[in-house]
Order: sequence, then structure tokens, then C-alpha cells
Amino acid sequence: MAITRHKTLPAKHPGVVFKERYLDRKSISVKEAAASMGVDLGELHSFVGGNIELTIEFCDRLESFTGVSKAFWLKQLDKYQSSNKLI
Repeated sequence: MAITRHKTLPAKHPGVVFKERYLDRKSISVKEAAASMGVDLGELHSFVGGNIELTIEFCDRLESFTGVSKAFWLKQLDKYQSSNKLI
């Protein structure tokens, strides 16, 4: 039986998803990923900490690094923003 996220739980920031699904699972450090992706180490630290938004250029780099489409990352950001709006 598959485990799914309950619709009332807030979605995770795409940076948190990236860290959990790619860096942690493959034992890749943020420093190694930043070097491989060609991004600033501080920027990637902020991203995995859920502290910065995505740009198209950053999504392109995520797509190249993970093999997951930039559309996925943008959709993840949209879910995160939608689930964390104050009502």
C-alpha cells in the first residue's frame, strides 16, 4: 500500500524535497552538489533550507543534476506556496 501525503498537510519546499530525495539518499553533500551544478554554495544551502525561491535557471540546473523536469520543481514550489498561504 502506498503512503501519500494528506491533503491538509502543508507541502514541503522544493529545496527540502531535493535534499531528502537526492542529497540524503545518495549521500551527496551540499558542497558536492553545488560544485556539480555550478551554483554558489550559499545559494544551495539557502535552497535546501527552504529559504529561497526558484528561478528558471536554477530549475534548469536541478533538472540537469537530478534528471527530474523543471516542471516538477516549479509545480512543487506552487504546491508549497499554495499550502502555506495564511487564510
